Amino acid sequence: MLQAVDRARAVTEAAFADSEAVEAVIRTWGRRRTGPRSPTFQRLANMGFRPKPVYADRYRQTDDETGEPYTHFFRAGPTQMSDRATLIWDACAREIGIEPASPLISVDGVGQFSSLMVDFGRGLLVKISDDRGMDVVATDRGRLKPLHAQFGSWLLDGDRARMDAMFAA
Repeated sequence: MLQAVDRARAVTEAAFADSEAVEAVIRTWGRRRTGPRSPTFQRLANMGFRPKPVYADRYRQTDDETGEPYTHFFRAGPTQMSDRATLIWDACAREIGIEPASPLISVDGVGQFSSLMVDFGRGLLVKISDDRGMDVVATDRGRLKPLHAQFGSWLLDGDRARMDAMFAA
């Protein structure tokens, strides 16, 4: 767990080293809209996440098990590295049940929550899935090349050949 958090923080810090503003995009889904006073957002604040989430948008998605819940998006930022570290810890800890972590939001029996860290100006996104991995996405692969060079040895074997080929061109 600690290795996962440390590595995610290192990659995130390197990815956003030249960023002027990094926002958190927090996604929840369920039948009803949740809000900044929900247990998840309160717990994130108690864990040290400072920016206040602001409701941004929603869309409907079809879900075979639950019908058609809404996906709600909140934006919070700009963030500091300490805020991003809270989101990293939360993603890793929540998955394996370590406290403190935000509780999953329960809306009509559906509880889902995820967060992204985004530099909209540079077209760069980081998503910590859980203690097993993360994704770094950019609109320009040139932004990813230094990360690949620095952290390529941390790639999963299944991803290594594809990523090496992408940056070899």
